[in-house]
Amino acid sequence: MRLFIFSALILLCVNGSISAQRCRCSPPASGETTRLGANENIVVLERRKHTRIAGIVRDVSGQIVSDVLVEVLDNPDHLLLSYPEDIEKQKPQRRIAACVVGNDGRFCFASIPPGKYEVRFSKDGGWNHTSLIVSVAPRGRGVTRRNLEVTMQVGT
Repeated sequence: MRLFIFSALILLCVNGSISAQRCRCSPPASGETTRLGANENIVVLERRKHTRIAGIVRDVSGQIVSDVLVEVLDNPDHLLLSYPEDIEKQKPQRRIAACVVGNDGRFCFASIPPGKYEVRFSKDGGWNHTSLIVSVAPRGRGVTRRNLEVTMQVGT
């Protein structure tokens, strides 16, 4: 029995370290908020529901983009409205989580509760801001565990 418990603990530790290796998203600097971008804010509605918010950031040519601030914010609905209604109906947003992607371009947030979120991607140096509207739901019919693939563009 002790051998079984010991083996199970070893497997849990190995699994935890493997998943940690897949996502080396670091905490942002204290007080860091959305970075200056270029001249466009790109909004994409993710149609599928996800069990978690995790994925990779690439540019339009498919190359990995590093040093991107990824923020998870509540109350994203105004982003899907046209001007001036988007301004009129905007509710205050609260940042739920944030991280900065490393050289592998990966981000992950394991403990985001079910709900609808804006996942905002920002990078200095003339990159357009990109926002994904993502719904997080418990496992079930129509919910995917697939990672998000985010494409960022340099502004014109």
